[in-house]
Amino acid sequence: MSRMLLATHGTNGDVLPFIALGAALRARGHDVSLMTHAHYQRPTLDAGLAFLPLDTAEQYERQLDDSHLLMNPLHDPQSLIRFYQRNRQFEQMHEEFQALRALVVPGDTVIVARHTSGLAALMLGEATGAPVAWVALSPSQLMTLPVTSYMYGQVLSGGINQLRQGLGLPPVRDWRRWLDSPQVQLGLWPEWFAPPEPEWPRSLAPVGFVLHDAAEDGELPPELRELLQRHPHPVLITGGTGQLLHAEFYRAAVEACHRAGLRALLVTRHRELVPSPLPMNIHWFPALPFRTLMPQVGAVLHHGGMGTLARALWAGAPQLILADGADRPDNAARLHRLGLAQWAAPERWSSPAVVEQLASLATPEARQRCASWASQIAPAQSLAAACEHLEALLRPEQLARGAAPLTPNDDPGLRDRLRGLTAAQRQALATRLRQGAASAQPTPIEEQL
Repeated sequence: MSRMLLATHGTNGDVLPFIALGAALRARGHDVSLMTHAHYQRPTLDAGLAFLPLDTAEQYERQLDDSHLLMNPLHDPQSLIRFYQRNRQFEQMHEEFQALRALVVPGDTVIVARHTSGLAALMLGEATGAPVAWVALSPSQLMTLPVTSYMYGQVLSGGINQLRQGLGLPPVRDWRRWLDSPQVQLGLWPEWFAPPEPEWPRSLAPVGFVLHDAAEDGELPPELRELLQRHPHPVLITGGTGQLLHAEFYRAAVEACHRAGLRALLVTRHRELVPSPLPMNIHWFPALPFRTLMPQVGAVLHHGGMGTLARALWAGAPQLILADGADRPDNAARLHRLGLAQWAAPERWSSPAVVEQLASLATPEARQRCASWASQIAPAQSLAAACEHLEALLRPEQLARGAAPLTPNDDPGLRDRLRGLTAAQRQALATRLRQGAASAQPTPIEEQL
C-alpha cells in the first residue's frame, strides 16, 4: 500500500473527478488523502478518503463570488492579481505545501494535483523527491500552457518565487519547463475527443472521461417526478456549480427555451443568477442529482464545462452549449465536430439560430445519435487506467527514467542522460534518489549521475 496525496481547486468539475480517482485508488489498497475546499468535505469523507481542508466554507464562497476576476486575465492581469490577494492564494499555496509535506513517506508517496493550479505539488516534489502527477481536466489546459506560463512568469512570479524562497527552493526562471515538469500528466478525456497534438507534453496520458457517480446520484424530489410525468423530456439548463459565467448565460438560455416553446429545468445553487421573473415553462431547482436526471431530459443546454459535457455524453443526451471563456469554446467545438452538440458564441445567443439549434436537438433522431455514443463513455475503465499510471510512478525504473525535468532550471540534457542508463544503473539511481529525498538537503540528480 502506497500513499497517494491528492490536491485540487475549483468547483464540481475540478473536484468530483479527484474524489472518484481517490476512491478508485483506495479500492486498490492505497492510503489516500485529498486536500480541497471545505465545501467538499462530506463527499470526500463519504468516499472513504482522508480530508484536508484548503479553506473555510466562508472563504470558498468569497472565492466563488470573486471568480469573475478570472474571466479574462490575459487582457486584465490586474484582476488576476486582485483575485490572488483577496483570496489569500499565495498563503493557501504555502499551507497546502506544509500540510501535504507532513504526510509524505519518502520513497512511497505520489503527489497528484490539478493541472495549472497545482503549484504547491510541483514545489513539494522538488523539496521531497516524490513523483508528481498533474491531472488535466480539459485539453485547453495543455493548449494554453504558453499563456499560463506567461501569466505566472510575468504577473505572479514575485509572489511565487517569494514563497519558493521561504521553502528553500531556487527561483523559477524557465516557467514553461517548470510547468511541464510532472512525471505524468493525466488527461481526463478519450483520444477520440482530443487526439494528442505534437506540442503537448510527452508525459501526457489520456485516460478517458471520469465521473463520480456517488456525488451525482440520488432520488429526484417528488415535485420533479410529478413534473416529468406530465411533461417528459424537458431541457436541462445548467451553468455548472460555479459563477465563472458570462453575465447573460442564464438569461439567454431561458429566452431560447421560452421562444422554442420547450419546458426546461434550470439548475443552479446561485439564486442571484436566476432571471426574474421566470416564464411559466421554466422551473428552478438549486440542485438535482444529474446522474439520475440526465437520462430523462430531452437536451442539456449548458456552459461547456467538462463535467457537464461528460455526464451528458454518458446519458446520451443532445447538447446545446452557450460557450464563453476558459476551456468552453474548445470543448464545444470538439463535440460539434463529432456531431454530438450544437454550440454558439455569446454574440449569437440572442439570434433565432440558437432557437433553431435547440429545437433541432429535441427530436428522436438527435437523441438516437447521441445515445449511440453513450457506450463509449466508460468511467470505470478510465479510473483504472489513471490508477495504473500513478502506481507506475513508484516503480524504480519509472522514477529513474524521469519522463520530464525534475527541477524548473535543470540541465537541458538531463532527460537524454537518464534515457541512456542501463537497467542496473536506473535501479541504483532510484535507490539514491529515495535516500536523498529523506535528507534535509537532497543531492541534485545531476550530481548523482
